[in-house]
Amino acid sequence: MSLNNCPHCLLHLQGTTNDHDFPSNNNYDYSNSATFEGSVAVSAPNPLKIMFSSARDDASGDFSFKDGIIAITYDVEVEDTSDPGHTFTFSASGNTLTATCNQTSQYHNCNLGTSRKSTLMLTANDASFDNQRHSATLNLTDFSAETGITDIKTTYSYTNNATSESSGTAPNLIGDYTVTVTIIINSDNEHPYMLTTNFSILAGFNVNNTYSQFSLSKSSALEGEAMTITYTHRWMRVLKG
Repeated sequence: MSLNNCPHCLLHLQGTTNDHDFPSNNNYDYSNSATFEGSVAVSAPNPLKIMFSSARDDASGDFSFKDGIIAITYDVEVEDTSDPGHTFTFSASGNTLTATCNQTSQYHNCNLGTSRKSTLMLTANDASFDNQRHSATLNLTDFSAETGITDIKTTYSYTNNATSESSGTAPNLIGDYTVTVTIIINSDNEHPYMLTTNFSILAGFNVNNTYSQFSLSKSSALEGEAMTITYTHRWMRVLKG
């Protein structure tokens, strides 16, 4: 018989390419053998086929297989269908770090929605002066819950924009500040990510409270800033002489 895609093959494995063909030697030396070592994906609808051809393409060609043995040995490779988990690439812009999952396994169940992304955001809000230190924050809890990444190291630096002085301690004085956070993910010290944002501590209005029944959520506030006032009822005993 003739194989259209390999007319002069002693051994041809099923397929449209000839990568695994063993060529005919066109002689009658019956001691020859053909050996193929490799990997071929087979299944019930796509079985392994071994085909032989004669040395000639015409119909009068003959094929002889005398006292031969066809021995097929194979190792079964079991496909791993478990979810390999996320594979992330990271990018930083402004106050936001974006983790994008690019896992291509068909068995991966990505829980990050159609965008396949999760964001880590640096937040620093303007505040009124109250002699307290005002720190920037990262939404680490949400980010870790979404991505499964728990090895995250952060270093904060606060710069006074007027004096250019920097410190790892959050500021408590009136002024304009830039906070920068350096993020190391999965101990990859060679690829840190930098996020930055600005905030101010402003001179607010002091609130004088002389009544013990009232307590204030803050001692000063900016114009339009919300403040909580809590009233506690107190009994008073009047003594008569």
